[in-house]
Parts: sequence; C-alpha cells; structure tokens
Amino acid sequence: MILGNDHPFNLDELGNEKSVREITIEDLRKIHSYGYTAKNMQLILVGNLPEDSEELVKRYFDERPSGKDIKYVFPYKDSIEEKIILHTSAPDLLNKDNPLESNSTITLCVLVSPSGREDTYGISMISSILGGGMLSKIYQELSQKRGLAYRIGSQYNGSNNLGTLEIKGNVLSHKQDEAIEIIFEEFRKLKESPLPEEELRKLKKNMHYRLNNIYDTNYGHIRLIRNKLDNGITPEIIYREYNNLTPEKIQELAQKYLPSDRTDDKYALLIRDPLKK
Repeated sequence: MILGNDHPFNLDELGNEKSVREITIEDLRKIHSYGYTAKNMQLILVGNLPEDSEELVKRYFDERPSGKDIKYVFPYKDSIEEKIILHTSAPDLLNKDNPLESNSTITLCVLVSPSGREDTYGISMISSILGGGMLSKIYQELSQKRGLAYRIGSQYNGSNNLGTLEIKGNVLSHKQDEAIEIIFEEFRKLKESPLPEEELRKLKKNMHYRLNNIYDTNYGHIRLIRNKLDNGITPEIIYREYNNLTPEKIQELAQKYLPSDRTDDKYALLIRDPLKK
C-alpha cells in the first residue's frame, strides 16, 4: 500500500481464484524452465555433508541446462508519496466476554534505506532500540509501564532494493490512539536527543551476541555465504559497521527517516480494530 499501484511488490504471487482454476501443467513447466535455472540460482550446502557431496551435485545438476541470467532488480523507492491510514473493522479480534479487553493489531511502516547501503547498520540498530525485545523503548513504554500492549516490536527489512521499518503488535483497542501517540513520542525522543553512550554500548554488545548466535547455525552459515556472494559483505565488515555507530549517527538517521508528526509526516498505518463498527 505504500509503494504505489505499479510497483511489482504489489503483485500477488499466489494468484487468484481465476488463475488457480485455469493454470495448466504446461504453464507451470514454462515458468519453471524460465526462472529455475543454474544461472539464476545459488546452490549452497552447509552442515555435516557426506564425502561424496560434489559427486551428488554433479549427478543431479550437471546435465541441466544453464539457462539465462534473468535476475530481476526491483525499482528503488525512497519515500512515501503521502500519508496512508487504513482503519478497518476486525470482528474476529473481538473479546466477546469483555469487549474493552479486545486488542487491535497495528502496523506502522516507514520507508528507509535498503540493505547494503551506508545507512543499513544504523537503521538496524534503530529498529533494535525501538522494538527489538523486552528492553526496547516502545515495548517498555507500552507494555511494561502503561499496560497498553500485549505484544509490540519492530522489524527492519532491506531486501530486494526496498527498505522498510515496521512497528507491529497488539494494543488495547479502546486505547489504540494513545498507544500510537506513544510510538510517535519515542520517534521524537530519538530525533531530539542522542542516545546515551552507555546505552549504545550495551546495544552493540547485545547485537554482537545475537549475530554470534545466528552465525553458529547452519542457517547462519548460509546467510554468511549469500551475503558475501551477493553483496561482498563479510562478518568482519558487519561487526565493524556496528562498532562504528555513534549516538550522533543514530540521531542523524532518526531525523532522516522517522516521522514525528502524525498529521503532516508521511507514513503508512494499518489498524485492524474489533471495536470499529
């Protein structure tokens, strides 16, 4: 909803009733032969592999056609054209025994820098600061201090040349406006004042711990290899970039990307509200 009508991300890859009903085996074969080729994919093997892994790969893939390199580069979009608010009724979320205890789901989204760019690591840190766990600012304020949120967190996604920062969770429906205002207040705080040095130091330490845990798994090894193949980025670069972040840099990026005015700034907000008629 934030990318405009013509952006390829708006295409529903699952299709619709008509396409599911009419698609044929030949259609599927054509799609498969067009996109699923050696030049358009990576085969990454990690873990406790058998000694004949290379022979197995050759057996199953050697005679397959190499195909064409048709990697698609998604268009870059760096701003939302206008504020978007979708406030919809969600009767499925209603607490029938106690309607005032019903929770709305909210998703607040802003466009930020995609992965692999200068601002990537700072935005990732901002996401962690705002909603990266039980000690994050939004979670502490909404859940622990005010009891307005059952679940709230943030997520940065920078894949496919598109960067989004989302604040998403469940908040008390009859106090959802207050909860949204608190989120914007946390945005304003990051924009107006540098993060204390000691707080940032602890965040960096926690980020290193999380990265180490990820990299200590087969899934983490795959991510490492893909990141190096696709972007030339190694773990050393990642750790260095996080270590180089300063309170002033965090504040600068908050000022660059985060909205602070609910009325005039550009962002997308989806509210699924069980109390809305």
